[in-house]
Amino acid sequence: RARPRFLRLRGIIPLAIIALAAWIFILSVLVVELPSDDPWFYDSRVAFSGVVDWAKIALGVRPRDCAVALPIPFSARLPLVFPNATKRNATRIPPIVHFVFGYSGNVALSFLNFVAVASALHVLRPEKVLLHTQHEPTGMFWELVRPYVTLVRARTVDSIFGNPMSHYAHKADIVRLEALIQHGGIYLDIDVVVLRPFDDFMNNEVVMGLQGNDGLCNAVIAAAPNATFLLRWYDEYRNFGRVANTSNWDYHSVVLPRILAKRFAQDITQLPFRSFHWPLWTDEGLQLMFGSFAYAYEENRAVHTWNTAVKSSKFRDFGMHWCFECRSTLVSMLRAYVPDPLFSAVVPCESAGGEAMGVRMASALRSLAAQRLSSWEALVVDSRDGCAATAAATLEEPELAPLRARERLGPAG
Repeated sequence: RARPRFLRLRGIIPLAIIALAAWIFILSVLVVELPSDDPWFYDSRVAFSGVVDWAKIALGVRPRDCAVALPIPFSARLPLVFPNATKRNATRIPPIVHFVFGYSGNVALSFLNFVAVASALHVLRPEKVLLHTQHEPTGMFWELVRPYVTLVRARTVDSIFGNPMSHYAHKADIVRLEALIQHGGIYLDIDVVVLRPFDDFMNNEVVMGLQGNDGLCNAVIAAAPNATFLLRWYDEYRNFGRVANTSNWDYHSVVLPRILAKRFAQDITQLPFRSFHWPLWTDEGLQLMFGSFAYAYEENRAVHTWNTAVKSSKFRDFGMHWCFECRSTLVSMLRAYVPDPLFSAVVPCESAGGEAMGVRMASALRSLAAQRLSSWEALVVDSRDGCAATAAATLEEPELAPLRARERLGPAG
């Protein structure tokens, strides 16, 4: 006897669900594994992957809610507005933040560099931020924080006490110590994200955080001017390169300050390792930072993101675009620093190219529109050959029609 129709359908539904799940799996693999050599391919892939991301959430592969809040909420609505310096009683450590930038040769401010500066301005509320550099930074992110930062021309460091010095990291070590000895304040590596205020230890003479059990890392230093501990530390550079291991990557920046702290404990306050430098730069630590929700940063005053280690890890392509995906606790928190409206830097209209470059610009802008971001703006930098006009004439989408041509103003656009 024939089965009722609804019973026959009940047998088909599970098969349809299985087929749909298999299709979603194959589709997601294709999207993740496709090559991205073409500069605009990534954009179309992101636009397409929204469906796949939704499917993964529906299957429980990724967290349903990855909107992890910062300890101190931040809004990156443009133009950026930072609170005025907190009115506080005079402290031994002055409310000045120092960064050293550009000694590695790269002068383009990255998204992570931007977050480091913006988080210091937002959370610490300093009276001023000093960026010690030999060349002014460039790029979109620099333009966003430029009004809040004072540039300080950093000296060329070729030697210290007659001892040759060639590595950019060692040169930056000298610049930060000299700046703190002269001015006092808070030094931060430009890959350190500040999460909580430092107010409770600003009356100490010197404050540093443990790196593991055997080091004090110089990526975060808070100090009074002419602090005794810093003067002793600086004087130890008389032996730089002359004694075995003293020119190693981290001897003077991590190992030596811990040795001095054990001998002169009265001159320094040592904070627990989770204060600034946890997770570590190891594979496991980078996984916690960029690929896991297992760590909540409940004890962190700041997070040292170990940019040098990241560049040689599987997370080397970290950038602002990661903040639109549920990748980790830290990355989800950083989403608060994504500029809104999102300024998307696209290919500049160069004089070499003319009409062809205009057509390529139009293609790039269509790709940008395909992202379906909630809000964005395109900055088009035009030469005098009518490139932007060609792009505007090529476009058909009404939301992209109003293009404003600008004369190129230099490397920073």
